[in-house]
Amino acid sequence: MSKLQKIRAQLFKNLETSPMLKSKRESLLTYYPPDVSVVKLAAQDPSLKPLKLRDVWFDIKRDREIMLEARKKNVLAFGPQAAPAKKEGKKKKRK
Repeated sequence: MSKLQKIRAQLFKNLETSPMLKSKRESLLTYYPPDVSVVKLAAQDPSLKPLKLRDVWFDIKRDREIMLEARKKNVLAFGPQAAPAKKEGKKKKRK
């Protein structure tokens, strides 16, 4: 039993001391100052406007689009979009 306990202790010790990588979700949740209510952020409360908080996802998407445009790639525009124009063409003939 003592060997098993030593092995467990070594395993858990390594897990506790190894640095964990921060996920994107975690980094976004901790991006705003701690005194800002997450509920108010989600509801887009007007009382938070004086803080001039920035939307991180919006910035990431915009930077990605700029990078793609620089490489002359097709960019899908985000935000409100108009319906694509309908193309009038010939119908297939049935046999």
